[in-house]
Amino acid sequence: MNIKDLEYYQKLVATHSYTKTAEFFNLSQPSISAAVKRLSKEFRTLRKRREGALSLRPRGRFSTTAAVLNLFEMTKNEVAEANYPQLRGGVSPIVGKVYLAKILTELDQENLNHNIEITEAGSNDLSAKLENGAIDIALLNSLSPINNNHYQSKLLRTNSVKLIVSQQHHHSS
Repeated sequence: MNIKDLEYYQKLVATHSYTKTAEFFNLSQPSISAAVKRLSKEFRTLRKRREGALSLRPRGRFSTTAAVLNLFEMTKNEVAEANYPQLRGGVSPIVGKVYLAKILTELDQENLNHNIEITEAGSNDLSAKLENGAIDIALLNSLSPINNNHYQSKLLRTNSVKLIVSQQHHHSS
């Protein structure tokens, strides 16, 4: 069975017109007729035309046709998604809590979140995973610049760390 035949049939049921269905798909009317004939043979149904009107047997809404077409479309998307390259990322706990939700939301909005696998680990562990190829990219925090011959790093943000002490705290020198 050809899935396109179901698409043609669904449109034919909606329009009740071989001509309109053929025009919609930019096909000839005999192509639509042939598709319906194939489906009739596949499902062992009879079709009948009376006074120029389309009569489909067995009678019914054929809601499963739409469901089958939707499932087919979902399957095509899943197969395409499975072929996307996987991005293995790492994030340190602090960066993950502060930034990861926002980053993933932005990726989701841009439909760029396919096949992303996130590992949470400390910065030293993530550095080792980058070096040995266990992950492709990492978001981590470091108090000093990261210089490594095995990967490139880019400073995304600087934060100053401050020590704040209460005035009531007695410091003895």
